[in-house]
Amino acid sequence: MYTPLYIKTDNSLQQSLIKINDLIEYAKKNNIKSLTITDNNMYGVMDFYKMCITNNIKPVIGLECVYNDKKIVLYAINYDGYKNLLKLCTLLSEKNLEISNLEKYSNDLVCITPFDSLDIYNEIKGFYKYIYVGYKNKEELESITDKNTIYLNETLYLEKKDNEYIKYIDAVRTGVPLDLVTENHFNNYLLLEEEFNTK
Repeated sequence: MYTPLYIKTDNSLQQSLIKINDLIEYAKKNNIKSLTITDNNMYGVMDFYKMCITNNIKPVIGLECVYNDKKIVLYAINYDGYKNLLKLCTLLSEKNLEISNLEKYSNDLVCITPFDSLDIYNEIKGFYKYIYVGYKNKEELESITDKNTIYLNETLYLEKKDNEYIKYIDAVRTGVPLDLVTENHFNNYLLLEEEFNTK
């Protein structure tokens, strides 16, 4: 079953255009049976979970964490894993994560290390029973050796046509004038299964 693995909602302040209710409606319309929420906080998790269950969509609860200025994405396997995400989220709101925090609260979590964070993979790989390297294109995939890989595309808006609006969020977040925004989020929309199968 196809599950988009790295969905941020507008609970990730000034990063995403996606509202949870719009996400659920879009999934229903496009027959997506499983969804993740992977914000950099846990504010929207309960609304997301309840709306998924109500609409017969499998919810996967995750959290984007930053360690040594590198992102990793963690997913709860069960309720104990969910409690570990809550603990990590609390720590993230108070201070920078330390390696000891990741180790202490690693049980019952799946870890995906995005390609851009490969340099911390070896440091954290012993903490997780299930750990993968996320790739977003064929070039990244072909350069990864001796590691389990999984497709990981950060999703910041629902449809490809919404790409033109994400630059306004970038401008507000960075303080850069709109005409000088250089970030390219052209592929950060929610892939449907037929598109995913071509990756």
